[in-house]
Amino acid sequence: MVPYQKLETLSNPPSIILGAPESVRNDGEYLQYRVPSHPAFRAQETVQVLQAKVNILAVAVLDQVEAWLQSVLGKVHEIAKHKATVQDADIQSKIHQTYETMQHWDPVASTLPDVVQRLVTLRDLHEQATQFGQVLMHLDTTQQEIVGALKANTMRLAEVQKTMKESLAVVEDNFVDIDARVKRLQK
Repeated sequence: MVPYQKLETLSNPPSIILGAPESVRNDGEYLQYRVPSHPAFRAQETVQVLQAKVNILAVAVLDQVEAWLQSVLGKVHEIAKHKATVQDADIQSKIHQTYETMQHWDPVASTLPDVVQRLVTLRDLHEQATQFGQVLMHLDTTQQEIVGALKANTMRLAEVQKTMKESLAVVEDNFVDIDARVKRLQK
């Protein structure tokens, strides 16, 4: 049976249950339900209606309903078993995929400690390079300061030399004047 037909069979209860109003007839006509306060109410009709309802609940009818319900229950159990089988297959598939993934990553996991050690070593080397760069920048700054100081000292030295030459020229002129005076005085 096609799965859709199974569902159709399960959704359609036996004709006995659906045909129940047909069994509640009086001479080919459906019984009319009367309300006790209605003037046309008849006790005999009420008894017939109640008798028809009791007949619906007869053992044979109840057996048919019970058989139909057992059939429905069996179908529900089959569906539950099928669902459990599908779920088990899905779980097994996921377990297999997880296992395959773990097998794929196992070599990576074994090399991971080496990679971590290399990264730690590279970090230490990077820190040393950073420190070396800082020292180099400090040396460059110090060199620039020294060059600036040398330029300033060179300028001062040039000024001192110029002043010394001027002073020497003045001193020489003074000695020449003194020698000239001494010579004049000696004469």
